[in-house]
Amino acid sequence: MCPARVTLAHVNAGEWFWLLFLACSAVQGVIYLAVFMRLVRYREPWPPEVVEEALPPEKISLVICARNEATNLRNNLPRLLAQQYPNWELVVVDDGSEDGSGEWLRVQAEAQRVVGAMPEFRVLHVTEEQKRGPGKKGALAIGIEQSTGDLLVLSDADCYPSSDQWLQHMASRFKPETDFVFGYGAYAVRSGWLNRVIQFETLHTVLQYASWTLAGMPYMGVGRNLAYRRSIYMNNGGFSRHADWPSGDDDLMVNQNARSGRVALCLHPDAWTISEPSLTWADWRRQKQRHLSTGVFYRPLHKVVLALYAMSHFGWYASFFACVAAFGSIPLLFVVLILRLALVNGVYYHLSKRFNRPYLWHFSTIFDFLTVVYYTRFVTSTRVSKPPTWR
Repeated sequence: MCPARVTLAHVNAGEWFWLLFLACSAVQGVIYLAVFMRLVRYREPWPPEVVEEALPPEKISLVICARNEATNLRNNLPRLLAQQYPNWELVVVDDGSEDGSGEWLRVQAEAQRVVGAMPEFRVLHVTEEQKRGPGKKGALAIGIEQSTGDLLVLSDADCYPSSDQWLQHMASRFKPETDFVFGYGAYAVRSGWLNRVIQFETLHTVLQYASWTLAGMPYMGVGRNLAYRRSIYMNNGGFSRHADWPSGDDDLMVNQNARSGRVALCLHPDAWTISEPSLTWADWRRQKQRHLSTGVFYRPLHKVVLALYAMSHFGWYASFFACVAAFGSIPLLFVVLILRLALVNGVYYHLSKRFNRPYLWHFSTIFDFLTVVYYTRFVTSTRVSKPPTWR
């Protein structure tokens, strides 16, 4: 009797794994076909040759917060100042730097003023006592509040624009009803598997936030390339609702204030920002933990939807291997496997070409599986670790 009971229990467990596999496959299929395919089909509304005609009259404030970024500022400042936009200012917030970058910035700003060059370039030196909150967010708030533009464009000191048309493209996406514009923040290509992981994770990130924006659920943007109206910041209390958390100046600002129909994308290659990627696995892990730590503060609907995607992704792989262990080789099981992987590969084939990383498509199946592994690891660690710090 015992062997029979064990066999019956084993079959029942296997049937549950099979049902879970089918359910996760259905959820993944709906998300890829109904949501992620929107980004595959998306095209920029204006071709480059008519961008200038679409420019609104609003002034842009490009606000960048820097802490001990001397090398990056020396490399990237000329490309920032070269932007071709008729009415803008550059505001760099020196957040208590100790590497001489604050004094160097002051000299550059004075030289810009003496020759009367455009744009207006201002440097704000902020001490720890002056900040409105912890981390980068507290210093960035001062920069935003002392800027003068109607449109705020945010980036980081370790970023440079892909062309001198970056601000033109970002501004062209604002219509009277537009509150936010989400850009694309790429990472420079380097050798090695770490860089491949970073490149793929960047594609995975833009696939999610851009696709859900197109589906009417804007939930985040990346602070390396983000724009919004000053009125949105001022009328909603700035960062006050999450002032005590060191990170989240980008995605929490978006998550709490962006609404369907009031967000636009700007994904043209001339409107990207490029960042230097992490060079060690430890640095990359710290960066990912900082980025993921804000998810607990997202709006309830967003947390449910994102959790459904993540759980179905994890459950799909887990139930597949469980079904193989329980039943062995079942044709239908492998048919579903092939169909989902074909869909995943098709989406990443188009994304890797669109974002000029065509070689990533060849690794999409591997990275799709690794995404489950490292997100499970990072999400777990963010629940037990201390809040991230601004370095």
